[in-house]
Amino acid sequence: VGRVGVWSESGWGLVSCGSVRSILVWAMKGGKSAELNGNTSGCNDVEFSPEGDRIGSGSDDGTVRVWNLNDPQPQVTLQVGQIVRQIAWHPDGSEFAAISDDNLLHFWDGSTFEPRRVIVFLSNGQSATFSAGGQMLNCTDDALDQLVQLSETADSVQLSPVAKPPVTKQ
Repeated sequence: VGRVGVWSESGWGLVSCGSVRSILVWAMKGGKSAELNGNTSGCNDVEFSPEGDRIGSGSDDGTVRVWNLNDPQPQVTLQVGQIVRQIAWHPDGSEFAAISDDNLLHFWDGSTFEPRRVIVFLSNGQSATFSAGGQMLNCTDDALDQLVQLSETADSVQLSPVAKPPVTKQ
């Protein structure tokens, strides 16, 4: 089952998804509520873009979809090929990432939807969250919590594990 609900940064609305194929959008401050269809199986994650004008989703059908809030049809459908566990928007909206069941991190341009890179992850990732500045990506699964540093060069991205902070017992 996917997310129960995610608020937009501005508080405009709430979006949710789950084992059903549709995504529900509730407008809290003007605008209209909507049901977004397009997934052919359950939805695992849904997120507002940082600007709040688009919604991205990751699904059991192996796709990432992006909707413009003014259109009930997906703006773009990106084929990943494996179950998509979670998506994450870069804080400035310039790109977004998805973790799939085949241990891959997929990255796309946030405007053109062109693929940017695919990185092999060390385990079956379940979640991904960009840091506020977008230079770090926290990737986790049931047994591993790994903070990775994303540093772009002209042709590649370096994925560098960062040590976990020590756990102190009280």
